[in-house]
Amino acid sequence: MKRFIASILLLLPLWLSASTLDIDSLRADVDSLKTKISLEADTLKMKIVERTDSRSSTRWIGQLITRNFDLNAPGIEYPRFPRAIVKIYNWANETFNSYDSLYVINAPGNWKATINSNNQITSSSLSFPHSDYEINMSSRPYSDLSASLSFLCLSVSASVNLNKLFGRPMTRRSFNFDFTTSRVSGNISSTSSSGGMRIMRIGEHQFGISDALPLEDMSVKSLTGEIFYIFNHRHYSRAAAYSFSKFQLRSAGTWVAGLSFARQSIRMDFSSLEDKYLETLPDGRTIYSFRYNDYTLLGGYSYNHVIRPCKWMFNIGARLSVGYKHVYEGEIDGHDNMIANDITAVAALLYNHRNFFASLSSRFNGYLYYTARFNNFTSYVRFTATAGVRF
Repeated sequence: MKRFIASILLLLPLWLSASTLDIDSLRADVDSLKTKISLEADTLKMKIVERTDSRSSTRWIGQLITRNFDLNAPGIEYPRFPRAIVKIYNWANETFNSYDSLYVINAPGNWKATINSNNQITSSSLSFPHSDYEINMSSRPYSDLSASLSFLCLSVSASVNLNKLFGRPMTRRSFNFDFTTSRVSGNISSTSSSGGMRIMRIGEHQFGISDALPLEDMSVKSLTGEIFYIFNHRHYSRAAAYSFSKFQLRSAGTWVAGLSFARQSIRMDFSSLEDKYLETLPDGRTIYSFRYNDYTLLGGYSYNHVIRPCKWMFNIGARLSVGYKHVYEGEIDGHDNMIANDITAVAALLYNHRNFFASLSSRFNGYLYYTARFNNFTSYVRFTATAGVRF
């Protein structure tokens, strides 16, 4: 019995040592298993994040559509680059397009669909300082019908030349670009026409609209542009009158100042007229041409008169440009350097009813070319009727 007990006492330390080794091994296995599970979990999280990022790279477009393209609507998950673009847009909009909300507020909706009827008349006159002899000419109306779709500051449009549609004998091209913010506004306009002119007066002969003398041998090309600063930009909104994206709540006016440019190319040939008219032309000259560039400083005033807030409003404004006129070599009686005198006048009547709007607007541009022997004044008058809806 003593030997059995002694054997047990001898084997007991060995058994306890083996048990300790098994526990340590088991702990090592558990730790290894935990590490593997953690690694697998991290890998799974990375895959989920990658899949989420992959979906969000395009999902934001659908989110933007469902929120009616409100760039700052909550819940839109922009990827990095679109988010940066939105931040830049918000900064520019806050810096250049902010108003006093007591005077100007945003109109609802980011989209606009419009139908426009554009009509333009070109007039030109020759006068002679040493006599009362005048030649006054006016074109038939140049008419376009257009439709446009706009989102924020972007727009796409299509137009139909109604003169060509009805077979009137004239060639015409036109282009207009206009932008406006609370602080700065500008536009570029180009027009060219050939034929379609009528002589309303030549010397002592005067005519009415029905019996005016046709003058097909006359061409007019014009490229103009201007950019100006709006001083009272917190209270006055040009966009309320011409872009339909704001509401003017209280009447306000502002002084404006900026730069303008004009390139005119005009040629008139009277040789096709009857002899009784040709005989009266001064110096027997039948062809007159003018080609020049005007580089000018402009200044003026504009006013929004609110008849009924968010309903009726009337706008009127005028800008005078004075500067340097460069006459192209070879133009008759023209010096290389002359003084430029140009004028612009605008007016608009606007009506709003909820998301619907309509307006009648006009724009007048006049350009003077004068020498010691004769003067030429060419003007462009544009009338526009617009109807549209915001959404």
